[in-house]
Amino acid sequence: MSSNKSQKKPFAKKDRAFRPRTETALKTCPLLTHGVNTNYPQWKEFMRGDIAVEYGIMVSIIDTGELLYPAEIDMEYDADNDPHGFDMLRLKTEITNRQKIISRIDENVPKCRARMWMNMSRESQEAVLGHDDYNEEEHLNDCLQLALSIEATHQGGGGHNEATRRATARQMYRSLRGVSD
Repeated sequence: MSSNKSQKKPFAKKDRAFRPRTETALKTCPLLTHGVNTNYPQWKEFMRGDIAVEYGIMVSIIDTGELLYPAEIDMEYDADNDPHGFDMLRLKTEITNRQKIISRIDENVPKCRARMWMNMSRESQEAVLGHDDYNEEEHLNDCLQLALSIEATHQGGGGHNEATRRATARQMYRSLRGVSD
């Protein structure tokens, strides 16, 4: 019996050595911050990957700033050249698939907006709510308008309007002036 135990132990050690290691720390989305030290580029990169994985074609809101839908289907059909109905079947399938994709996009728009909103700091949310193009009631479930407003309010490290740029420039000038004295 002792010979069986000695044979099993090396295999058990080998099995343990070949087990794939699992990563315990999963990457989480950084909380979008607002102001001079905004982390917008990192947030955008993570959110782009997250939306691409979860919602597919809807990643266009991050990439191009527009919500893309599948292309229109050419509805030309000639019954005389399709005696067995293969072209008709293909056309019906294309129309059905396009409608399914559009329905899926429409269903996922509020989910995508909620995902972006919950990964924003309170200051970032307030900046978006204060943006001229964003109306909270009208754009409540609009992920495209949210992405556009985030881009407008967070681009350039918080210097998105003249008052902020002036205040930042004044602060920089005073800090440089104090160093040279």
